[in-house]
Amino acid sequence: TDFPDQLYVRKEYKDLFSLLKRRGDKQVVLFGSPGLGKSLLVVLYAVWMATQAQSDVLLVRRVEGKGLTVLFLNGSDLSKCWREQNLSEDNVEALEAATTTKCALCLDGINQVDGLLKKVRLQSFSVLATSGQYKKSQSQAGVVDLCLVPYWSLEDLKAVGRRINGWDDDCVEQKYYIGGSCLRLFLMSIEDARIAILLAVGTVDVSTADLLKTQHGPRSAGQVDSIRMATLDSSKVANYSNPDMWSYAITSMYALGKIGEIVPLGYFKDLCFKAHALNDFGLFGIAFENYVHATAQNNGEIKLWVRDYERQLLHQPKNAKLDYSYATTTITTQSCSYRGHTQEQYEAIMREWTTGLEYWYPAGRSLKTIDAVAKQGDRFLLLQVTKSTSHSINSANLATIASYFPASSTSFMVVVPNKATADAFRFSPSNPSNPMHLEVAYVVDDFFDQFASCDVQGKIQPSA
Repeated sequence: TDFPDQLYVRKEYKDLFSLLKRRGDKQVVLFGSPGLGKSLLVVLYAVWMATQAQSDVLLVRRVEGKGLTVLFLNGSDLSKCWREQNLSEDNVEALEAATTTKCALCLDGINQVDGLLKKVRLQSFSVLATSGQYKKSQSQAGVVDLCLVPYWSLEDLKAVGRRINGWDDDCVEQKYYIGGSCLRLFLMSIEDARIAILLAVGTVDVSTADLLKTQHGPRSAGQVDSIRMATLDSSKVANYSNPDMWSYAITSMYALGKIGEIVPLGYFKDLCFKAHALNDFGLFGIAFENYVHATAQNNGEIKLWVRDYERQLLHQPKNAKLDYSYATTTITTQSCSYRGHTQEQYEAIMREWTTGLEYWYPAGRSLKTIDAVAKQGDRFLLLQVTKSTSHSINSANLATIASYFPASSTSFMVVVPNKATADAFRFSPSNPSNPMHLEVAYVVDDFFDQFASCDVQGKIQPSA
């Protein structure tokens, strides 16, 4: 009953499927945001029960746009299975009553407030997968296990993208920028995912904003959970059914940019802390970059410690720990712009820089080499925000971007979280062919000192 080696199955799926197989007499509710694969787990479990445990299974699914579907799996004789589609709730109740009460009852896409779940027999489900809210009552303690299906990590999405569609890292990161950790959005076209995020963001107002600020937040009853998803430390199987161990986060950078005025800077710090605790390198990068952009948008300035980048390190012992001196600088950002989705739009914004504009960052992810542009006095700073001690530099792309500002001097500045990361930072190649002035900076915020530097493979190093 193990998964075949040729299939890619993330660790969390294996854990949850193992929990389902060992559920005994307990009812299991698979809970999580839409598009994470809960339905797949329920269907796999139903098939496993029929083919391996040789039990009769009744699978009831509510499919968007297709109504209710009932599939009966005869565990003792698979030739006697049947399916009915496009059913009403009364039809489902009648079909369920006509089958043996010894069936394992699996429900998918049905919420706790759904009238169907209030049917007496259907309340005795074996497994329920829901994207809605499920409030576990005291009387259900020891009877119902509420298990979280966590969001997808960037590394897992990269593996899926490579195996299924042959997507390279640039393509994956563009999709991740829009859809975050949602598998369904990841597999959509970028434009369809962007529209889906916009619809979800449109439901966020002052009354729901507090839900977005919580690290261990109350579960909402609205679409906010389409963009605010939950995760956990999967090293302990018990964490899947322990709500105290669940952490909530918005992983779509596009969504974060849209609601930046609602979410305070403290939210992005909490997100960095959470990512560090979970060793989620991708989430840490999202949180830190959005912290920098939100600082520009909300504070009207970005304060940095900065140094010139040394293209050649002379007479340095191998593995020597460097300790540079830095000067303070302030980037004024009273006038910010968050717009542009295509390369043509990016080029137009940079070529026709609006008078008075001090900070621009794109609403899309297809701009290569830089994350933002800031105007500091008479010069333009091409900013790359990263959490790593290394960054691959494309001199040709950088030269092209610099050519959009022919009448001004330009510098390429890397912004990292803390001094430890800034001291260790090197470009790749270490001495780029582009003659542009290069700078390394870190944010003036002691909060980030608690995090160790991150290596280029994406592993967050333990603090000293």
